Order: sequence, then structure tokens, then C-alpha cells
Amino acid sequence: MDASMQRELRDVFGTFVTGVTVVTTRDAQGTPHGVTANSFSSVSLDPPLVLWSQSLKANSFPAFRDSEHFVVNILAEQQVDVSQRFARAGTDKFDGVAVSSNEHGMPRIEGSTAFIECRKVATYPGGDHAVFLGQVERFHRTHSRPLAFGNGKYMVTHVHDLGPVSDDPAAATLEQLGALRLIHHALPDIAARLQGIVGLGVWANAGPTVVRWEPGPDPLTKELVSGVVVSPIESATGLAFCAHLPQRKYGRIVEAAIGKLPPRELTLAAFEARLAVIRQQGVARSVTQAAVDIAGLSAPIFNREGRMIAALTLADRAEALRGEDDCPRTRALREEAAALSRRIGAPAPAA
Repeated sequence: MDASMQRELRDVFGTFVTGVTVVTTRDAQGTPHGVTANSFSSVSLDPPLVLWSQSLKANSFPAFRDSEHFVVNILAEQQVDVSQRFARAGTDKFDGVAVSSNEHGMPRIEGSTAFIECRKVATYPGGDHAVFLGQVERFHRTHSRPLAFGNGKYMVTHVHDLGPVSDDPAAATLEQLGALRLIHHALPDIAARLQGIVGLGVWANAGPTVVRWEPGPDPLTKELVSGVVVSPIESATGLAFCAHLPQRKYGRIVEAAIGKLPPRELTLAAFEARLAVIRQQGVARSVTQAAVDIAGLSAPIFNREGRMIAALTLADRAEALRGEDDCPRTRALREEAAALSRRIGAPAPAA
């Protein structure tokens, strides 16, 4: 296989998202060795067997080839630096890394999601790699979430199916927290696809609040601050919520905001008419004045009960978002919000 086909095949392999491990051992002189590997896999429960593979050209290959034991450390989501450290060649990989040793002296990396202590039972040839088969002797897991890797990027894991709707208010609150966590993790990819800054808005005690902005290719983060309550009658996020929440949720806050405007600038009747248009279009639009004119588009995200729990907001320079209400970026934002709604279990809209 020529070099170009090898690169293409590597990219194909990379689409398979895996966890991230650091496999550790000691050589005959007692020197610790470790290497980042996502080639780890479970094989059998009876007897308990696992396997992983290593390049024959790796500096630490002789140590793993000759050692009778190894430890598979399954990294936690906060251990990206550990993964990167052990992925590089060098002799100081363990410098500054908290480790403990098992009864065979094998290093265990502290803070990992889990570790699996193994006795090596076989080594098989695998082209330019060797495949090590180990029998599990001891294992331990924590409650931290594992680190993931795919398409050349580190990822975090989250629950995809949040389970059935519960009548228990406490369970419903936990379900909403799980949904918002999923949305948080999706923001970087959405910002890249929409080519703009993407915000996540929620309805808090004081009204619409943007809890996070994910920078895009043209960062305007000096004008967009996370954790700020925004206007319910001027911001795209606020308008999206008012269009889809019951009037009892936003009425008092909207009346107070309108009361601060010059007389007859905006009436409740005119505001309700604006909300009816937003509901029909599925996207709210707003332009705010700042050091740079920033336009906002916001689309609702619904939960399993069909209730709006978040707003997905696209922010960009005003000139970049001018045009028809149903322009390509408006449609793209609406589709991203709908996709997130489906992922957290929202019912399909009526035809």
C-alpha cells in the first residue's frame, strides 16, 4: 500500500472513536515505561483477557516485549496532558505525574478513570505492530468520566439517551442537567459548522441568560460575555424564549423591560405580534449596538416534553447576518437546534 493510501486508511481508522489509555510497565532495571494507546480492547471475561498493540519501532517496545506484566490506565477527561506526554518520545514521561505501584512494581497513573493490572500471556505478530494479550489480575474504577479520541481530536463522553420522562421533579431536573451538558459538549462542532460564535442560553430566575459563548473564526468575545442576563425584548436569546415559553413565565419580566422604554415605543400587543412571527419562522433575530454591531439569531431547543429548555444563538457581525429571514445560515441554525432537540428526546414536529 502506497503512502497516500496509508494516510487515507489512517483517516478511516480515526473515525472510530475510542477511549484513551496509557499502558505502563517496568524493564529489568526497574525503569518505568509508558505509552499512550487507543488500540486497547477487551477480549474475554472467562478467563478475563484484554489486548493492545504497539509499534515495533517504539522506543519502549523492548520493555513491553520482555516484561511479564503491564497496567492499562484508562484516562479521565481531564488527563489530556497525560495522554500527550506519554504519546511523545522521551525518557522523562513520568516527571511530575502522580503514580503508585502495584505488587509487581508496575506504575499506576493516579487520577485515571480506571486501571487494569495484567499478566502478559502471549505476544502475536501484527505487521508493523506487536499485539500483547494480557490476563486481568486486578482492576479498579472511579466515577470520573473517560477521555475519548476520534478524528484526530480529544473528546469528552456524555450520555446520548437520557432515558424515559419521569414524573419525579427531582429526576426531571437531573434530566435537564444531562441535556444541557450534552448541548455544552456539542457547541464547538456547531460553531465550526455555522462559522460564527455560538451561545447557549437558558431561562434563569432573572430571565434569559447566556451561560456560554463558543468562539468562532471571527472572535467577538470582548462584546459577548458569558453568564450575563440579556434583554427579553431586544436580544435574540430573550425573544426566542418569550416566543416559546408560557406567558406566565416571561410576562412580568417583559412588562418591566417595556416600562423602561420611551412611551409608546413598544406595546405589549406589538410585542406579542412579534413573538407570533418568531414562532412561525422558528428563529428569533436581534441586532444590538456595541463597539461593533453584533447581530444575533436564536433558535429553540426542546426537551422530551416539547418544552423549550435552551436557546441556541448564533452571533456574528451584523453585515454577515443581513439578508432574508430564511437565508442559509438561518436555516442551518434552525437545523442545528432541531438536531439537538432530537438528541435529547424531543418529539418530532407535526408535518
